[in-house]
Amino acid sequence: MSCSAKRYLGGLAILALALPVWAGSEKTYSAEWDLSQATTIGSTQITAGTYRVIAHPNQNTLDIVQNGKVIAQTECHWIQLPKKADETEVDTDNNKIVQVQFAGKTEAVQVGETSAGN
Repeated sequence: MSCSAKRYLGGLAILALALPVWAGSEKTYSAEWDLSQATTIGSTQITAGTYRVIAHPNQNTLDIVQNGKVIAQTECHWIQLPKKADETEVDTDNNKIVQVQFAGKTEAVQVGETSAGN
């Protein structure tokens, strides 16, 4: 086998090994959230403070992260908004998260009873 053919095959092998890394990168939606009073997500109550809300479209989960650690996680359902959200908004009802809209996105997540399509 010639030297140029070996380089060509070596380059293809490297490209093939790198492909799963590119294909495996998951798109997430993330936003900072300043919580002013205790709220419940899933079965976990979280206290007032600053958090990061991270939604995983491929996993249909919503994580609440503080200081780099996931402190709460719940299932969610993705919905389509009629237009892009003007700002990130975390909606609550009776101190429970029910929906999260992300600034500039036409998708939002619903949590709880609304996530089952009710």
